[in-house]
Amino acid sequence: MTREEAIALLNEQYEICKRIYDCSADQRKSYPNVPQFMEALGMALSALRPVSREQVEKVWRGCEKCNGAGEYSRYAENLTKILLAKYCPHCGRPLTDEAVEMVMERLEEMKNG
Repeated sequence: MTREEAIALLNEQYEICKRIYDCSADQRKSYPNVPQFMEALGMALSALRPVSREQVEKVWRGCEKCNGAGEYSRYAENLTKILLAKYCPHCGRPLTDEAVEMVMERLEEMKNG
């Protein structure tokens, strides 16, 4: 089964559960486990979807030096231009587009592996 097929199947099951649960007169009494099952399906779907560049950048905010203001405002720029660094030596934040792509590739390998 491919990832796309698994996503489609889980989406279909999620929608079926949601419709049945929404149509029930007494949802909690008739279907007490459906909310937990739907949450589990949602988590499985999230795990199957690829990581976006925005998600990587949002999670990796950086340290005071590579993402700060004032005297450190040029720190990241100097690292990438002068030292040709791809990552901050203090926090490991990717500083270049190439580094972000490398992080995303590693995350995909971890998901698929």
